[in-house]
Amino acid sequence: MAEHSTGVSPPSTSGGRGFGKILQKSVIRTKAKVLQNLGKADKTRDDDFEQHVQNFNDQQVAVERLQKELKHYTACVRDMAVASYCMYKTIKETYEINWTGYTEVASAVEQMPNLWEDYQIKLTEQVINPLTNYINRFQDMKKMISKRGRKLTDYDSARHNHESLCTAKRHDEAKITKALDELNEARQVYENINVRLNEELPEFHADRIGFLASLFNAIFTAENIFQHESAKLKDSMSEVTLKLCGESNRESKSSILRSDSDVDRADNNHQSVSKKDSATAAKPVPNPRTVSPYGNEATDHSASSPVKDVDQSPVHGNSQWYEAPESSKSSMSKKAGEEKKESKVNSSSNAVCIDASVIDHYSMPKAFDSIYQVPTSNQLIESLYPDDEVLYKVVATHSYVGDDTDELSFEPGEVISVVPFSDPDDKDEGWLVGIKDSSKEKGVFPENFTKRLE
Repeated sequence: MAEHSTGVSPPSTSGGRGFGKILQKSVIRTKAKVLQNLGKADKTRDDDFEQHVQNFNDQQVAVERLQKELKHYTACVRDMAVASYCMYKTIKETYEINWTGYTEVASAVEQMPNLWEDYQIKLTEQVINPLTNYINRFQDMKKMISKRGRKLTDYDSARHNHESLCTAKRHDEAKITKALDELNEARQVYENINVRLNEELPEFHADRIGFLASLFNAIFTAENIFQHESAKLKDSMSEVTLKLCGESNRESKSSILRSDSDVDRADNNHQSVSKKDSATAAKPVPNPRTVSPYGNEATDHSASSPVKDVDQSPVHGNSQWYEAPESSKSSMSKKAGEEKKESKVNSSSNAVCIDASVIDHYSMPKAFDSIYQVPTSNQLIESLYPDDEVLYKVVATHSYVGDDTDELSFEPGEVISVVPFSDPDDKDEGWLVGIKDSSKEKGVFPENFTKRLE
């Protein structure tokens, strides 16, 4: 009976033997490491080599971090190139053709993308690619370090096996000879790769200085060339725009000169208003009032006019004026001069100019001395307002016009006698109640518009 082929070849025995050998070596190395960790087998140690490996690992970490940051920097340069292209393109479109230097600005804008492109090419070719190739060398070195570790484990395992056979009670010369051959072979392989790494690792570590210095120089040179060339273009655009600004300013100046006459007339019309605003700008601001202590009982008088009409004084019931004799006039003039002199001294000591009408008011005929004389006891005010006790006197430092009928209006220099509030609950912070010495008006006023007389 004929045999039919199934078309399936028998499995290769060489592949199975290779896998079995690798598995056997893996088991032997694992067993050797376990015995070393348990302290039942010796482990070969090389402190110098371990130091080389530590330097190698630190070097790899630093270079990989540099590669990461350079890639990020290159990506930012690429984005910046796009943003710069868009911005300068907009500038070119905004810069009108009939403006001075349009050709120079347009030429500079067209050259900017080329500078960015050259800069990116230099970063890629002179920095990124060399650094990538340098980092690839770490992978080859790491493979050699891992291979040395495996060969060291094989050497320690063969050495332990040979020592165990030599110290056994039954000596098997064949096994001992075979173990010795394996030991020598493992030692030879280990020493070859160990010597090679002990030479290459220190050399590779020392070469980092020259490589990194060259890499940094490439970075700085590329950036310097880019910035220098871009600065030239920007300087040219700056000069052109500065010239455009000068021409625009000259045109604006000529238009301003043509309208100077109109401006002068407007200034003359508003000069009085400006002086008034500047004078009132320095005035203090009174605190807001919440309660009106007098309601609508206060009389609305003009603060700027002292008592000139006899009818405004509550003392004169009729419109007739008393004509003082010559002796009374002389005494009156003498007394008025003394009072004016005293008032001038007091006002100069307090750096306040007191209105002369305040003093002239007290210069009355002798027939009315009992009424118009104002000694320190404030007889006149007490006679007009017998229930009010004069606390002290203040002089106005700024003009004030009352907003309500219960507020006191006055001009700078007027003297006011401060009296207590009839109801303490009506008192607002920063406000006083007083009686003007000139017109005997009573009302509330802001304290910061006056200065206390000592």
